[in-house]
Amino acid sequence: GAGWGVLDDRGDPKPAFHHLRRALAPVALWTVDEGLGGVVAHVANDGPSTLAADLHLALYRGGEQSVGEAQTAIDLSAHSQGEWDVEGILGRFADVGWAYRFGPPAQDAIVLRLLTRGHPASLIAHAVRFPVGRPLALETPGDLGLEGSLFPGPDGNAELHLRTRRLAYGVGIHAGGLEPQDNWLTLEPGAQRTVLLRPGGRGEAGSVELGALNMQGRVTAQFRASAK
Repeated sequence: GAGWGVLDDRGDPKPAFHHLRRALAPVALWTVDEGLGGVVAHVANDGPSTLAADLHLALYRGGEQSVGEAQTAIDLSAHSQGEWDVEGILGRFADVGWAYRFGPPAQDAIVLRLLTRGHPASLIAHAVRFPVGRPLALETPGDLGLEGSLFPGPDGNAELHLRTRRLAYGVGIHAGGLEPQDNWLTLEPGAQRTVLLRPGGRGEAGSVELGALNMQGRVTAQFRASAK
């Protein structure tokens, strides 16, 4: 619905709700482009205990090609904030923000993931920056490779397993009768993400469709009887 709020006239979340929820989470991750100073990753820990995590960086070109990857361990005390230069994490100059412009941009997507330590690692926070503009050219579902598998859970809940071959920008989950706990997210090339769906939202329970701002039309998530 129209208006400046984050909920519509029926009380359902608008896309802005999910972006605001991520920004105001107890542990939040975001980036700032400081021009010739480079791109800086910021992590805020508003929790009551020290955050011990790994900050993973990946650079992509053309929506699919990996051109850089690195990781650093961070320890952030309670109720504090830290910042890390992206090229410092990478260990080399890459003009990640395309500020110097010595030539064509070497990358068009900067992806940062904050992960728990240990194996398997789980995602705490996620941030994506597009130094040369958002990817709004529409691709076919077959070219983009966005897919979803829906698995039933207890109490009417469901798990939606998302995956994509190329970068999928602004992925929207359209699930009648189910409310996604995360939505309007960006998936980097080869990414896999699990989103919990709970009873609620508009309409009756039915098929779950996926859209993206850089994809033509929608695809339907495939129902699976078991995740095993």
